[in-house]
Amino acid sequence: MKVLSYYNNRGKLMNRRSIDPVGKRIIWGLYVALITTACITLSGRPLHAEDTAPTASELQKREKIQQLYEKQIPLLEQYVRKYPQGEKSANFLFRLGEAYFESAKFAQLQGQDSRSSLYTQKAIEALETLRRDHPYYERAPEALLVLASTYIEQGDSAKTGSVLAEIADRFPNSPIMEQASYLLGDYYFDKSQFSQAKNFYEQALKNEKSRAYANYKLAWVAIQQDQPGVALRHFEQVIKLNVQDGEKSFDYSRDAAREIVWPAIEVYSPSKVIPYLEGILKSAELLKIGLSGLAKGLNDKGEYATASKVYAYLLQRFPQEVDAETWVSGQLEAEEKMGRSDQIAKLVSRLSGVAGNSPALRSKIYSNAKKYHSEAQVEKDPKRKSVLLDQAIAYYQAYFQLGDESPAKHAETSFYYGEALYARARFSEASKAYELAAKEPHDKQTEAAWNWYLTTEKTAPGFRYQGKNVQAASPDDERFLEAASFVARLSNMDINKRRKASYQSARLLYQLNDFDRALPIFETLAKQHAGTEEAKLSAQLVLDIYNLRKDYAQVAQLAKDFQSSASGSEKSYLSMIEQKAVFKTIQEDETKAKSLPLESQMSELSRVASRYMEFARNYPQSSFVDASIWAGLQLYANAASAAQDKNFSELRASFQLLTQRYPNSKFAPEAIKLMGDFLTYIKPGTQILSAYRAYRDTWLKQMRAQPAATRGNMGMMLYDFSTDSEKRSLEKEFASLPVTDDNREAVARGRIRALEVTHQNFESLSMSSIKTLKENTQKKMRGLEKFETEVTQFVQLGYAPLAVEALKLLSEAYSHMANSLRQAPVPSVLEGDDRQKYLNAVSEQAAAYEVKASEAKAAADKTAGLKG
Repeated sequence: MKVLSYYNNRGKLMNRRSIDPVGKRIIWGLYVALITTACITLSGRPLHAEDTAPTASELQKREKIQQLYEKQIPLLEQYVRKYPQGEKSANFLFRLGEAYFESAKFAQLQGQDSRSSLYTQKAIEALETLRRDHPYYERAPEALLVLASTYIEQGDSAKTGSVLAEIADRFPNSPIMEQASYLLGDYYFDKSQFSQAKNFYEQALKNEKSRAYANYKLAWVAIQQDQPGVALRHFEQVIKLNVQDGEKSFDYSRDAAREIVWPAIEVYSPSKVIPYLEGILKSAELLKIGLSGLAKGLNDKGEYATASKVYAYLLQRFPQEVDAETWVSGQLEAEEKMGRSDQIAKLVSRLSGVAGNSPALRSKIYSNAKKYHSEAQVEKDPKRKSVLLDQAIAYYQAYFQLGDESPAKHAETSFYYGEALYARARFSEASKAYELAAKEPHDKQTEAAWNWYLTTEKTAPGFRYQGKNVQAASPDDERFLEAASFVARLSNMDINKRRKASYQSARLLYQLNDFDRALPIFETLAKQHAGTEEAKLSAQLVLDIYNLRKDYAQVAQLAKDFQSSASGSEKSYLSMIEQKAVFKTIQEDETKAKSLPLESQMSELSRVASRYMEFARNYPQSSFVDASIWAGLQLYANAASAAQDKNFSELRASFQLLTQRYPNSKFAPEAIKLMGDFLTYIKPGTQILSAYRAYRDTWLKQMRAQPAATRGNMGMMLYDFSTDSEKRSLEKEFASLPVTDDNREAVARGRIRALEVTHQNFESLSMSSIKTLKENTQKKMRGLEKFETEVTQFVQLGYAPLAVEALKLLSEAYSHMANSLRQAPVPSVLEGDDRQKYLNAVSEQAAAYEVKASEAKAAADKTAGLKG
C-alpha cells in the first residue's frame, strides 16, 4: 500500500477507501461455511482481512461447491415461490441468498463480471425479502450481516449503514456484533463520525484474537480526532499483539510500523522520534519499514532536513541492505530540495558502491548535471535558479571524480561546468574550468576560450585600481592577461573578439599605470585597425598616456596625425584633443613665466598672452577659444597694471574680442568685472573711459556690491564718465559713505554738493526789507555760523582739491554777509546820534566779515598751493 502522510492526509481520510490497509471485501466462503453449520463459530480473522489468491486445490473445492449451489438454487427458488410463508421459507431464503452470493464470488474469480453482478443482485433480493417478511427469523443477525456485506461489495454505503444500524439496534448482544462491529466502525469512520466509529471498534476489542485489527482502526480514529498520543498507544498495542502466536495469520505490524511514525513525529521532536521508534519497533524489519516510510513521507511533505537525517540513520544502521540505494536516492532528493549541493558528491559516491565507474552510473550523473543545468537556464525565480545551479555544479564535480573519460569529453564537460559556475558568480572557479576547456580541441573550444577571457576579466582586480603609482599585476591580473593573449592568438576566434581581447589587456595595464607595457599594444591597435572602435579608444588612450606624462607637444602632434585616418565624430574628437594639448602647452608656458623674477616676468606674461590670442585666431571654433581669450586678457591686465599703462591697447583689444564676439561665454561677465577693477585702478583719461559707457550700469552694481568702506574708488571712476544727473545721484550715495582712504574723494564730492546747496540757501535769504530785517539778519548770521562749521569739517576730510572750493564758498559767504549788512535799510525811527551809532556798528560788523572773507580766501589759496 501507499504510505500516507499523517499531516497531509489527516483531513482527507474520510473520503479515501485506501485508509483500510487490507481492503473492504468479506470472505463469503468463510461466512457461508460458518453460518450454514449447525453451530456458529465466528472466525478470529477481521472481516477486512486481505484476500489471497486461491490455490489450485482451493479452486477445485470451490468448483465442486459451486456445482452444489447450482443444483440447490433452483430447488430453493421453487420452494420460496411456492411457500413464501412456509415453515422453512425463512431458512431457505437465507440459504438462497448465500448461494447466489457465493456464486457471484465464483463468477468473479472466473472473470465473468456481468454474471457476478446478476448473482449479487439476486442475493440482495433474497436477503431483503427475508428481512422484510421474516423479521423474527432466528438467524436474522447473520442474514443481515450477509446483506450488509453484499451492499458493501456494491459500494452502496447508505444501504450498508441502514442494515448495520438495524443489527446494532435489534441485536446489540448478539455474538455476531463482534463481526458487525468492524463493519459498523468502518461505516461510521467513512462518514467521519469518529465517536460512533470508536464505540464499535472498542466493541471489536472483545474478540481477543482480533484485537490487533481493532487497535489499528482505533489508532486511525485517534488520528482523525487529533489525538496523536492515543494513536501511538493503539499502534503500539497492534505491534505488541502481532508478536503473539495467535495473531501470526493476520499480521498488522507492518501496517502499524508504516503509520505509527506520523503521530510519533507529532508527539516527539525530530531528534527523539528515532530513539522512540527503536524502542517500539524492536524488529529490524519493522524499524526499516517504519523509518523508510517516515523518510519518504517527510520528503513528500517537504520536510527535507528531517527526511535527510532519517535516511542517514537508515544508511548507518543498515549499510548492507538492498534498500540502501533507495535510501541514498531519497537522501539525495532531500539534499537537492534543500539546495545543499555540497552533500551531493558524497551521496553519489555512496550510491555508486562497487559499480562507481559503470557506464550507467556515469551516464546518470552526467544526465542529472545537464538536467539541473538546463532547468536552471529557464528558471525565472532567482532563488530557485541558484539551487538548481548548485545541484548541477555538484553533479559535474561528482562526474569529474569518477574520471576515465576522454580528454575531449572532459574538456567539453568542463565548459558546461564553467557555465554553471559562472551563472553562480563563482568566477575564479569558472575561469579554471574554462581554461581547461579552452586548451583542448573540441566543439566548444572557441566559446570556452572566450568565456575564459570574460571570466578572468571579472576577477582581475587591476581594473578597479585607482592609485596614481605603478601597480604590479596580481596573479589574477596575469591570468587575465594570459587568457586575453590566448584569445588574441587563437586563429579560429572571431577577429572582433581577438581585437577586443588585445585592447582589454592593454586597458588593464593602463589601469595599473604600467604605461610601458600598455603603450605598444594601444599604438598597434590604433595604427593597424583604423576605423574600429578599439582603434579609436586606443588612440585616445595613447594620447592620454602622453598627457599623463605631461608631454603635451607629443599629444598635439599625435592627435593631428591620427586625424588623417579618422572621420566624422572621431576626427572632431581628435581635433578637440589637439586643441586641448596646444592649450595645455600655453598653460605650461604661463606657469613657467609666473615663476620668473619680477623684472622679466611681465614681458614673458605678455608673450604668453599673445600665444593665447594666437590660439583663438587659429582655432576660432574651439570650445576653448573663449577660455583662451580670457586667459590672455588676464595676463594683459596684469602687465598693464604693473606698467601703469594707461593706454593698454592689447587689453582693450582682447576685452572687445571676448565681450563682442563671445558675449554668451561664461567668461564675458568675469572679463567685464575685471575691466571695471582695472579701470578703477589705472584711472585712464575720460576719452578712454567713455568707450566703456555701455558697462556703466554693470559696474555700478559691482560698486554697490563692494563693502561700503571701499566703494569710493570705483565710484569716482564711474563719476568721471557719468552725465550730470548720474553724477547728482552718485553724489548722494557718496555723502553717506564712511570716511576711509578709499572713500575720501567720493565723500568729499558728495559733501561739497551739500555745501553748495547750503551756500545757495544762505545767499537767498534777503535783508532788504525793513519788516524782516531783524529776523532775517539773525537767521543769516546763524546760517553763516553753521556754514563755517560745515566748511571746517569738510576741510578736515583732507581732500585738498575740494577743500579749496569749500574755502572759496566760505569766503564768498563772508563777503556776501558784509555787503548785505551795508546795503540793508536803516530803521526810520533812528535819528541823529542814534542813527549814526547804528551805521557805525553796521560798518564795523561788515568790516569784520570782510576780514574773514580775506582770511578764508587766503586759506583757499594756501591749500591750492599745497595741493599743487
